[in-house]
Amino acid sequence: MTLEEVKEHVLAQMGFENKELTDEEEEYIKKIYNSMNYLLKKYNKEFCYSSYYSIKSSEDDTIIYFYAKEADSYRDEFQVYSSMVDGKPIVKDDYMNVALRSTYNQYIKQALKRFNKDANIVVLSTIPGFLDQDMTEVPDDYSELNGLFEGFNDIYISDKNMSEEQYYTVIEEFKKWAMKNKMSTDNHFYYVEESVMNSTDFDSFNEHDVVDQYIKKDHIIISDSDWE
Repeated sequence: MTLEEVKEHVLAQMGFENKELTDEEEEYIKKIYNSMNYLLKKYNKEFCYSSYYSIKSSEDDTIIYFYAKEADSYRDEFQVYSSMVDGKPIVKDDYMNVALRSTYNQYIKQALKRFNKDANIVVLSTIPGFLDQDMTEVPDDYSELNGLFEGFNDIYISDKNMSEEQYYTVIEEFKKWAMKNKMSTDNHFYYVEESVMNSTDFDSFNEHDVVDQYIKKDHIIISDSDWE
């Protein structure tokens, strides 16, 4: 997109198609344009602008939010952080946090299914912070995720034939697996009724949808000090 196309896109999104921009607003548009070019060059794909945040303590520090063109704007939003350090521009992004999330979900779910293949399991993950800025593609091999980052997981399990003892066995086996594979994870386990699992839309999930509807709830943290 050209600078003028970016300006039209941003103004249309804000509902100000015919607005006369101030010098400050023109500068915002240029920063959005530069960030879009940075993302295109780095990942070779198109992204859409979402919102802009200027850090009040510094004129140079800005956070601009984007999402991949094919993605959902709410769940898949990520940031491009720009700053000046010793007169040099510093730019970094956390797009890979979003790009890796689906693969990471499947990796965790696949591990859990080893310990109870009949259970209905949903994993919702968040990967915080800025990952290695040289990473631009999702690994093909799950094992490449081992030790790469700390993941936060909300794990929902239901199985009408699973006893409380079996539920805790799944958790213990998962802990052993995570330690063996050098996974740093912060996990909230929820053992819920099948009716709750079947009636919850996890694609537009809000944690309040199942609050107080779980049979058991457990918080398990595995850090690098626990690794085998």
